[in-house]
Amino acid sequence: MSRAVDPDLRRRAAQGNAHGHVRPGAGAGSGLASALVEAVIERARNHAILVELSVVTTNEPALRLYEPHGFEIYGLDPCALKHGGRHLDEYQMTRFLAPPPGWTVLKPPSVAWR
Repeated sequence: MSRAVDPDLRRRAAQGNAHGHVRPGAGAGSGLASALVEAVIERARNHAILVELSVVTTNEPALRLYEPHGFEIYGLDPCALKHGGRHLDEYQMTRFLAPPPGWTVLKPPSVAWR
């Protein structure tokens, strides 16, 4: 899932939503996923200051996809999903497109080991 800025919202003046899910192995190695991530970033660039997404903490392929595109982990959502009777944690990730001056992504202690 990802969230990009939408300037038309009043309460969250710089955020909008886009959701997605990729099936394991779908188009693996084709570069399609990387192209889609880049397309989302470029589409959001004219409307957003940042793009956010969530990734299940055990989904190493997704983390390897997002990190080279500049996404950084900034939080952990415990028990965010339930799948197959198991509760799964999610990392919250962000990429600034136009960061406010002096702003940096803080890394919580819970992900400092990564």
